[in-house]
Amino acid sequence: MRRALAGGFMLLGGIGLYMGTRLAALKFTELMIGSQHTYAEDGVRMLYDSALRGNGFMTVGILGIVLAVLGFLLLLMDLGLGGFIRRQRDRIRENNRAFEAEYWEAKRKRDADEGS
Repeated sequence: MRRALAGGFMLLGGIGLYMGTRLAALKFTELMIGSQHTYAEDGVRMLYDSALRGNGFMTVGILGIVLAVLGFLLLLMDLGLGGFIRRQRDRIRENNRAFEAEYWEAKRKRDADEGS
């Protein structure tokens, strides 16, 4: 339960952080357009890109994405993926034991046939 709660907070925090950086870059672009009175599409895109890179929003946006992905993985692990992986691992171990038993039994029979 704690892992699900932490994963949920990390997921929501990461999404909020990413969206916050994008909105802040848009607001910065809007302020720059208002002060320069330029509305060319290429100019707006350049202002937005410079706002993302120049103010450090790109690094914080990437951190938000990483937080969201880690939170999503924590949720998956807590809500069922961990159990699925555990079941598959147990099934593989059981199959390995069965194979080992068959292998050694066949080897004993082959050795017994060679010895007689």
